[in-house]
Amino acid sequence: TASCRWAGPERPIAEHRAKAAPGAAWKAIAENAALRAILAPDFLIGVSQGVTGALFLFYFQHALGLEGQSSIILLIYFASGLAGVPFWVAAGQRLGKHRALQVACGWAAITLACIPILPAGNFAAAAAAMVVAGLASAAPTLLVRSMMGDVVDADELASGAASATVRGVA
Repeated sequence: TASCRWAGPERPIAEHRAKAAPGAAWKAIAENAALRAILAPDFLIGVSQGVTGALFLFYFQHALGLEGQSSIILLIYFASGLAGVPFWVAAGQRLGKHRALQVACGWAAITLACIPILPAGNFAAAAAAMVVAGLASAAPTLLVRSMMGDVVDADELASGAASATVRGVA
């Protein structure tokens, strides 16, 4: 931190940005159909990932009896998600981002629905299931953020100017 401070002091900001009017975000959402179309799945995906995350440790520790290994299983899940990123980038380019998102959400729904049939106390089965389920874990976040960038770009092309409100909402 100190080396950053000595190496390059902050430069003063040349322009002062005006604050957005109250309700500008709601107005931008109301006026931009593409923004509304991407915010709804983003919200639902966030809720589903939050619920899954909240239940994950409880289920693997208490229902499957893997108290000492649940953190390792969680690490396997996230590592598998990172490993799957190149696949989902390619799927987004090949199938289109919307279709790739549908496939990823379907994959996650099917694989996570199979978790309750795992045998209790079987680390190897749980780890293998998390590899398969985890492959799709990063896809929704990756693809939705990419689509939000597309919405901002389309808004800028349509309006001829960058909209700080649309950027902020997206």
